[in-house]
Amino acid sequence: MVSTSATTSAGGPATAAETAAAPPRLARWVSSRAAFWPILVVFLLLGFTRAWVSTRLDGFTVDEAWHVVAGASYARRGDYRLNPEHPPLVKLWVGQMLPESVFQLPPFRPLADKADERDFTDDAAYLKNDVERVQHHVRLAMFGLNGLLLLALAFALRRSFGPGPTLAVIGLLLLDPTLAAHLPVALTDLPVALLAATAALLAAQGFRSWKPLDLALASLALGLTLAAKHSGVVAGLFVLGLAGVGVVFSSGGAALKARRAGLAAAVLFGAYLTLWGFYSFRFAEASPDELRALPVAVAGSSPGDPEAFNRSMGDKIADLRSPRHRAVLELAVQTHVLPRAYLWGLADILRAGVEGRQEVLYVFGTRYEEDTPWFFFPAVLAAKLPLGLSALALAGVVLFARRRVPEAWRWPGLALLGWGAVFLVTLMRGNSGYAGIRHAVPMLPVVAFAGGLAVALAWRARPRWPAFAAAGLVAAFARSALPVVRPWEYYNELVGGPDEGWRSFTDDGLDNSQRRRELAWYYDAHVRGTGKRAYDYYGISHEEAHARGIDFHSLEDDTGDSDVLSGTVFVNAREITPRRTYDLTVFRETAPSARFGNLLVFEGEYRLPWLRAQRRWTGIWEALSHHSPDPARAERLLREVMEIYPEDYHAAFALGNLRLERDDYPAAVAAYRSARDHSPPGALVAALDEQIAALESPNASAVRPLRDPWLE
Repeated sequence: MVSTSATTSAGGPATAAETAAAPPRLARWVSSRAAFWPILVVFLLLGFTRAWVSTRLDGFTVDEAWHVVAGASYARRGDYRLNPEHPPLVKLWVGQMLPESVFQLPPFRPLADKADERDFTDDAAYLKNDVERVQHHVRLAMFGLNGLLLLALAFALRRSFGPGPTLAVIGLLLLDPTLAAHLPVALTDLPVALLAATAALLAAQGFRSWKPLDLALASLALGLTLAAKHSGVVAGLFVLGLAGVGVVFSSGGAALKARRAGLAAAVLFGAYLTLWGFYSFRFAEASPDELRALPVAVAGSSPGDPEAFNRSMGDKIADLRSPRHRAVLELAVQTHVLPRAYLWGLADILRAGVEGRQEVLYVFGTRYEEDTPWFFFPAVLAAKLPLGLSALALAGVVLFARRRVPEAWRWPGLALLGWGAVFLVTLMRGNSGYAGIRHAVPMLPVVAFAGGLAVALAWRARPRWPAFAAAGLVAAFARSALPVVRPWEYYNELVGGPDEGWRSFTDDGLDNSQRRRELAWYYDAHVRGTGKRAYDYYGISHEEAHARGIDFHSLEDDTGDSDVLSGTVFVNAREITPRRTYDLTVFRETAPSARFGNLLVFEGEYRLPWLRAQRRWTGIWEALSHHSPDPARAERLLREVMEIYPEDYHAAFALGNLRLERDDYPAAVAAYRSARDHSPPGALVAALDEQIAALESPNASAVRPLRDPWLE
C-alpha cells in the first residue's frame, strides 16, 4: 500500500493520480531531500575524475593561451584590451587563480590586428612562462568554476523539479563526452551553457512567484550569463520574453501587472549592472594614463579618443557588411551604453559568427563554403551526442509535448525547452559553423534535461517496462561514451565513431590542436637528430614550437622551387577532406605512418602540385606584417602566386587590396575580378561585386580595401 502522504518530486503535495503512480521505495529514497546532496557530490566527483583522466594529455586548445594571458591582464591590471572577443567572466576567474609565481605577465606593446595580438599572447604563454605548469593551474581553476556552475544548475533544477529529476539530469550531463572535454578548458562555451540554462530556470521561477529572492537570483544568473560570452545576449532576449509572458498572463489587475513589469525591468537592469561590474564600471578598456601613453597611429584612433585594441573600434564596426549592425553599434559606442571592450567583441562576433567568415565546412561529407548551411548544427548534434542520450531526449520531449508530466513541471520545463529551441534557431540562422559543437554546447543542458525527464518519468511508471527501457538507453549511452579516452574527439556510431568523424566534419569539434604534446613526443623520438625535415600541417604556433624545441622546416627555405615535400609531415585530419584550393589529396589517399587521434604523421616524399604557390605565402605574410611592411615585395609575390596557381582567390583578393592602397583602381579591379571568378558562391562574391562596382564609379577615391575574411 502507498502512503497517502506521498509528495511530488517537486516537493509539493501529490495529486491522487500521482499518488497512485508513486515510485517504489528505492526511487523514493533517491528522490528524498536527505539523499540528494550526497548523491550529487558523488556524481560530480565521478564526472570530474573521468574528465581529468581522459583529458590529461590534452594541450591547450588553440585559443586558451589567448584567454589565459588576457585573464591575467584583466585580474592584475584592470586592463581589457586583450581578447575583447569574449566578455571577462572566465578570463577574470582564471587570472585570479594564476599568481605571479606561476605566470609572469609581460608589459604591453602596441598591437596591430589579431595576428599580432596572438603572437604577443603566445609569446607570453609559451616562451616567457612554463606552459605545462600554467596549464595545470588553469585546469584546476576551470574545474572549480564549472563545478560551481554545475551546482548552481542543480540548485535551479531542484527548485523546479525536485531531487530525483535533478540527479537524473546532472548524471546524464556528466556522462556526455563533450561536457567532459570542456570541463577543464579555459573557454567560454561551457560556462555560458550552464549559466544560460540556470538563468532560464530561475527566471521562470521568479516570473511566476514574483518573490524578491527569486527575482534577485534570476537577475544574478542572467548577469553572469552576459559576462560569460556574447551569445548570452540571446539568453537575455529570451528572459525578456519570459518576463513578458509572466506579466501578461499573471493574475491581478492593471496596477499589479504594472508593478510586476517594474520588477521584471529591475531583473534586467540588475543583470545589466552585473555585466558592467565585470568591466569595473568603466567604458574604456584601459586606464586614462595607459590610453594617453599609446601611440595613436597604432589603432587608428583619433587623438581625442585613444584606444588600446589591436584594431580601432571604428574600423571594427566598418568591417561589418550590414548597415543595421553598423548603425546599432555606432549608437551604442556614442551613448556608452555598454563597455567599449564588450562592444568591440560584439562587432567581432557579428562579423565572424553572424555575417560569416571564409570557411570550408563538411556535413556528412558534403562540402559547404562560406555560409553555414541551416541544418549544420542539428547535424553536428546528431553526430556528437551519444545515440542513447539522443533517444532519451527525444522520449522526454514527446512525453512533455503529450503533457505526461506533473503540472508543477510544465512552466519551468517549457522555459528550459523553449530556451533550447530559441538558441538552436539562432545558431541555424547564423554562420558560426567553424566552431562545430563548441557553439552548440548550450544545447547540452537542454538535451540532458529532456533525457532526465524521460528517466524520471520511467522510474516512477507502472508497469515497470519503461524503467527497463530507460535503463537500457542509459547503458547504451555509457557504453558509447565512457570508453573514449579523448572525449573532445568523440563522434557517435552514426558517423563511424572518433576514428571516422573526419570524413563527415571539419570544424573545431574534430580537433582544436590539443594533440601538440604527442606531436612533440613523436618529433623527439623520430625526427630530432636524424637530419630529416619536419613540416607542420597540423597547426602549432611558432612560439609553442620553439618552446617545445621543435624545428619545423620553412617552405621558403627549401632549396630550389619544387613541388615535392620530403621528410616528416604532421597533418591535421581537418585539413585532408577535399578543398577548392590547396587540397591535400596525396595525404587523403595515403595511409599515415602514425596516428594520434586526428593528428596524422606521414613519412616520405609527397608531391603537392600547388606547393610552389604556398611557398610564397610565408614571404607574403612577412611583407604584409605590421613589423616589417614591404608592399612592393608582397605585391610581387602575390602576382607570382596568381601565375603559378590562379585558383588561389585569396592571393587575388589581397593583391586587389594592395593595388587599391596605392590608388591603382584599374589594376585593383582586375585583381578583384580574378578573386571573384575563382571564389565559391556566397558573401565574398557579393562583397567583391560591390567593391568592383564602387571602383568603377566616379567616387572610386572614397573606396577602402576590403577586410580580409581569412583574418577573422
